[in-house]
Amino acid sequence: MKTIRFFGTRGLILATVLGVSISVGFASPAFAQAVRSGAVIVNPDGKVTYLGTLGGSYTYARGINDSGQVVGWSDTTGGDPHAFITGPDGMGMTDLGTLGGSYSSAYDINDSGQVTGRSRTTGNVMYLTTPS
Repeated sequence: MKTIRFFGTRGLILATVLGVSISVGFASPAFAQAVRSGAVIVNPDGKVTYLGTLGGSYTYARGINDSGQVVGWSDTTGGDPHAFITGPDGMGMTDLGTLGGSYSSAYDINDSGQVTGRSRTTGNVMYLTTPS
C-alpha cells in the first residue's frame, strides 16, 4: 500500500491499493478480494471508503484536500483514462472529461476545490492546468 498524502487536520489517509500487495499483510484476504486494485480513503476511525471507477478497471488517486475531496484519474468504460473529482469524504466520482483528446488526469486539489492536472486536446497536444 502506498500512502499518497496524510492530513493531520482530519486524519484522512489516501492510498492506492495494489491487489497482490494488499494480501501480503496490509489487510485481510477478504478485504483484498473486495478491493483488488483502486484507491481508498482510510478515516481515523478505521472506516475505509473505496472510491470506485469511472466504469473501467482501475482508479489512481493523486490528491486529497481537507474536506476529503479526492482527485486523480480512472479508466472509463471505453478504456481511456479521465480525470475525476469526488465530493467531500470521497463520496461520488465525477468525470472531469478532456479538452477534446482521449486522456486527462488530475494531480492535486486545494481546499477551495481548484484542481490541477493535464489533458490532451483533439490534436493530441497535452496541456497542463494550474489554479490561479
